[in-house]
Amino acid sequence: MTKQKRKLVRRTLNKKQSLRAFEARMHSIPIDKFRADLEGRYLSSFDCYDTYKRGDPEIERRYDSFLDNPCFRLAYVCEARGVKILGVTSSKIIRGHRLAALSKEDLERIRYVGQHNAFHNYKASEYSLRPEDKRYLCAHEKNILQE
Repeated sequence: MTKQKRKLVRRTLNKKQSLRAFEARMHSIPIDKFRADLEGRYLSSFDCYDTYKRGDPEIERRYDSFLDNPCFRLAYVCEARGVKILGVTSSKIIRGHRLAALSKEDLERIRYVGQHNAFHNYKASEYSLRPEDKRYLCAHEKNILQE
């Protein structure tokens, strides 16, 4: 009699539901704290590849599309709650230079809101996608936003 090994299957993240849960959590943060932490700052993440200023139609265009990510969703929530951020920018650094160039004054006004990154010593914050926000697909479902 041969012994069968247990086969582990990786769960698939349901991006659409996870971003909705993240958005709901962002709306539940008290407005005073939300405004104090984010107003007058750029939201930064490794999920972005460029800088988008506040009011750029790209932020609203990405809402609920396959290009949506927690950084853009947070910018959308800031706009909905009346918190005036400066925009969304990338944290990526290639050969010592930032992928999305900003002026020296703007570099001091960046708030990292992405996942933990040990290479650049960035820590996840309460404005990052957290484990309690993550929703997973059942084994038979297909994720249309990750195709």
